[in-house]
Amino acid sequence: MHIVHLALGVDVITSCLLDWSDDERLVPGNSRDKRLEWLWGSYWFWCEGQNLSERCQRKLFTAKGLKPEAGKYLEISQKTLNAMASRYMIFWVASMSNQFAIWTQLDADMYLGFFRTGCLNGLCMFHI
Repeated sequence: MHIVHLALGVDVITSCLLDWSDDERLVPGNSRDKRLEWLWGSYWFWCEGQNLSERCQRKLFTAKGLKPEAGKYLEISQKTLNAMASRYMIFWVASMSNQFAIWTQLDADMYLGFFRTGCLNGLCMFHI
């Protein structure tokens, strides 16, 4: 599971953060960094409510932290998002997707895409 959390989980998480912070349809703010700051607050509050000490670093919720250099794949350091934090963050991403679906009265799949939804649901099922 360690490899899954550090590979598949990180890809799904970063993809969702980028999609959700593209514009103001889901998250308020006049820039990607402002929208990512809002998402960071949601993530932090969720972690506090779950009593989680293992969390990703704030750097992940910045445009600079999520954007790879031109022509390169995004690489997230384990110092920013380790396997245990990724495991918990998968549940936060799933809960945010459901919350966005409630707010917009649309299916959660609209905000994750069917592939990402399948990945998230599969990863969540491993931990139940």
